[in-house]
Amino acid sequence: MRQIRDISQIMELLYLVSLFLLCFWTSETFANGSNGQTASKCITSKAVFHIFPTSHCLMCPLNAIIGRCPLGTVKITSGMGLRRCILGSNIYGCVHLCRRKAYKSVCCVDHWGPDCQSCPSKESGQLACFGNGQCYDSVAGNGTCQCNAGFEGFACELCTNKSKVGVKCSHDCTCKHGVCDSGVLGVGTCTPFSCKQGYHGKNCDQYAKSCDIKKCSKNSHCYKNKNTMLCTCNPGYTGDGVVCTEIDPCKFSNGLCGKNAVCNKTGPGQHECVCHQGYRGDGVVCTAIDPCQTNNGNCPNNTQCNYTGPGKESFVNDLSLVPWSVLDVFDNVNDKLGLFNKLFTDILDIHALVKRIKLKSKPNPFVTHEFRALMKTRDKWYRRAVKSKDKRDWNGYRFFRQEVKKEIRVAEKEYERNEINSNYGNSRSLWKTINDCLPRKSRLPAQHNSSQLADNFNKYFTSLGRSTAIKVCEIAKEHNLEIIYEQRTENPPEIQFSFHEVSEQEVVKVIKDLPANKASGPDKLPVRVIKDCLP
Repeated sequence: MRQIRDISQIMELLYLVSLFLLCFWTSETFANGSNGQTASKCITSKAVFHIFPTSHCLMCPLNAIIGRCPLGTVKITSGMGLRRCILGSNIYGCVHLCRRKAYKSVCCVDHWGPDCQSCPSKESGQLACFGNGQCYDSVAGNGTCQCNAGFEGFACELCTNKSKVGVKCSHDCTCKHGVCDSGVLGVGTCTPFSCKQGYHGKNCDQYAKSCDIKKCSKNSHCYKNKNTMLCTCNPGYTGDGVVCTEIDPCKFSNGLCGKNAVCNKTGPGQHECVCHQGYRGDGVVCTAIDPCQTNNGNCPNNTQCNYTGPGKESFVNDLSLVPWSVLDVFDNVNDKLGLFNKLFTDILDIHALVKRIKLKSKPNPFVTHEFRALMKTRDKWYRRAVKSKDKRDWNGYRFFRQEVKKEIRVAEKEYERNEINSNYGNSRSLWKTINDCLPRKSRLPAQHNSSQLADNFNKYFTSLGRSTAIKVCEIAKEHNLEIIYEQRTENPPEIQFSFHEVSEQEVVKVIKDLPANKASGPDKLPVRVIKDCLP
């Protein structure tokens, strides 16, 4: 019996150890644009069940009666529990096993790093690595793509065979003698101005035989068109064959670079794509660099790094690349302002998208559940009348419509009366209630005539000093005080107001003095963004 008891103890201990090592995992996504997460992040909570024994060793029959697990846990053993503790000499006691549920935050599939950033191409709504590779995801991953055979690039968006195009690089390019717009994102035709010498056409498949008889200018060559010798510009140049200028491919669809990349001209008809500052990639696909992914963004201990975007440096860098000189083309200040806003907001939309929030109107406090039931009945009769076009149904709808209006008037009066009585002695709340009862003041029509608007401002501000001086004299006479007042004639409107040149330093000072916690104006540009644009 002693041997059997020892074996049973060993089996119980092994069972207990196995329970300690066993974890039950369940996934439940709780953030994808919520809880402070951006749309490119995704965090999943995994439930982990920890198994542990009760802290008190009791006699086995007693443990079956009073043995309990701590609050918030679940007892997973029954009866007397497990016999695994010693009460005294050769006296064994029993304990129960308890299960506690805890949650651990981990990254969703195809998201990586401590900040759970999306893998390349995932943030644009596509499959990670465009479905052509494996992303090193999870918290320990680095977010790079291991491309399958036949694919390459930062997000496996390029075909190894440059004459292939399509999601799986399974189609042939139609471009014959030029540079094919290949890859997952390509269309299969030739990129602009990429035809080899002697070829032209959309697919660079039309050949023109060269000739040596006609002497052409620099950067052009001779070709034979039927019986005519003509000059045409060399690849990388454009013109009439007499005057040929270098082609800047960056001027055409940004050189087919990614939306977060800049196109840099490297030669006639040649270019390279480079990701903006704050982004990483190959220029075709660029993803934002999240500093929180490394060393908690160098934030102090006991703080959390919150990534909000590529950062001020990338935003300012993109602003510096905007051709602001085009504003000088316009003479009208309104045209200049309109173009400036367009150029500025296009860059701003890349770095800080407008967040639209639906505002719900406050419900009327006097509309009760009975009111809503009556309004539903009215709407029901209306739908029935529209469908049947029966006169009796229309009469029923009109009856309930009048009932709703009558009940609302009575309830509103009763509510306002109760509010006034309950706020008796509280002047602030009382006047608020009274103002809510009064009809809203109609706003004056907006002034669209700029000259009339300027004159109104002039008359108002130039009359302040004069009206104040007159009031001062009246008060002085009333108190028998002597004051010298020199009556001045009102200046004509044409000399009351004048423009003067504003320096850059004055504008910078005004922007720096703006309070950053104020709401944005009609242009919807926060003060923080405007301050970030300062040099």
